[in-house]
Amino acid sequence: MMVFEGPSLFLLEISLVEEHSKLAWRKFILKVTSYTVVYPPGMEVSIATGGHSPGVILGERDVCIGTIYGVTLISILRHPSTPTVAAHLDVYTQMKDGTFKRSHICRLELTGRFAVNIVDSLIVVHHQASKTSLLFDIALGGEVSSGVTSVFPITVPKSVKPFLLTELGAVPTSARPISVPCQLYAPTWVVFQPDIVIDARLGCMWHLRLCLENLVKAVEDKSQLVDCLLRRQQAKPLVLSVVRQVVKSRQLVSLGQIFDKINASYRNHLNNIIQSQMGESVNSPNLLSNAPESQGVVIEQAEMYSVVLAPLMEEAEQEENKTLQSDGESSCQRVPLKVVVGVVVEYTRSLGAVGVSVQHFLYELVINALVRTRQFYQLHQLLQYHVLADSKPLACLLLSLVGVYSAGQQLSLDMLCRLNTAHDEIIEVLLSQHQVTPALRYARSVGLAESVSARKFLEAATLCGDHQVFFSTFTFFILRNTRLRGSAAFAKGEHCDVYVEHYRNIFGEVPDYNLQQT
Repeated sequence: MMVFEGPSLFLLEISLVEEHSKLAWRKFILKVTSYTVVYPPGMEVSIATGGHSPGVILGERDVCIGTIYGVTLISILRHPSTPTVAAHLDVYTQMKDGTFKRSHICRLELTGRFAVNIVDSLIVVHHQASKTSLLFDIALGGEVSSGVTSVFPITVPKSVKPFLLTELGAVPTSARPISVPCQLYAPTWVVFQPDIVIDARLGCMWHLRLCLENLVKAVEDKSQLVDCLLRRQQAKPLVLSVVRQVVKSRQLVSLGQIFDKINASYRNHLNNIIQSQMGESVNSPNLLSNAPESQGVVIEQAEMYSVVLAPLMEEAEQEENKTLQSDGESSCQRVPLKVVVGVVVEYTRSLGAVGVSVQHFLYELVINALVRTRQFYQLHQLLQYHVLADSKPLACLLLSLVGVYSAGQQLSLDMLCRLNTAHDEIIEVLLSQHQVTPALRYARSVGLAESVSARKFLEAATLCGDHQVFFSTFTFFILRNTRLRGSAAFAKGEHCDVYVEHYRNIFGEVPDYNLQQT
């Protein structure tokens, strides 16, 4: 796995909101910070650091109150009593009864002075000494001990992107604007929730923003990366891009987990739609998963097909053609067609695992690729073990491939029989193959012998060229006419005169079975 490092890989950036006088900002900060942070009612906090005692009032810099995934949380910085012990951040989650309970511990693995922001439901901890920031996503989970989850940063510590402040006349001999670099993580920095950073010395206020594109390059574990991106509302193109990268780099071990996470989010989205249509409230036992903000990215099957699977299949087919034309010299930069087929099958497996019906265009993609590569045995196995679910469009597709895959006809008929809702289609298939007698037997077995079209069967019997088959079919419908209407003659609306004449030319006059019975 490739780890992307470098000075240009910044996960956070600041954008200037307002520029004011230094004195005004100092007065503003003193006014805002001249309050005391106390514990809310019902919050159970144990303070065990040196110099503190139960009931102590925490300072403003130690406490951060914010909303993460729609849930109110309070984070408290815990500074060690000795320099050799790393600091950590305790996160208290508001429960349904309004009380706060410690649910997570963010492991900082650093000591010194810290400040906390909340950006897009991520906890950002700034460390002044190293001039870096750590990103925590508590929804990713971690090591659980006594009901408290230990969370580690999703990337190595990274610095905020440098910011240049434009000052007019910064140099006395120049009247043109000069870009002056701002000192990051300065001692004069003061942070406010959720994403405000103020530098009282410069007289500037910034918004802190997350650079998702760089986050994709910085996170080595792609499964964890997708899990994080799915909770970011603007990250859909990045999630699809990550899937393409994983396939192209042949990191197929984690692909199943990635598909499972994507489709679990898709399944939750469908459940919410169904519940909202039924007028039910959307509830979840996990407080961090039932908030509107936590819905994040939803990738539907059509999007996965059009952006990832179909383009990969097309590229693989083009590469295969080039390989055949170049006497077997293959390129290592393309994904083989067999690998892409496996990716599509894995995606359909994941959809079925979460209870989502697979749309027919995905099956069509797999079947066409298997036929193209002449992997008929694999196709037969997928159909036999119902990896490809039964459907009328899939059966019709198999019928269309009879010219190159002769077993497709029987497989399609078996599929239509299992569906038990495609009797007319089965009869049509049998007649198209001139299997008139089996079609009649099937019609009788499903109770359609009294209602099927006589003209359709007689036409097929005539085209097959077998006089015995035509005689049997004609006799069947003559007996049906006698039984239903008391006469061997066909009704005018059935338009069977041409077949009566055909019978007379071969076998003579049509017998009157009604007279024979009497």
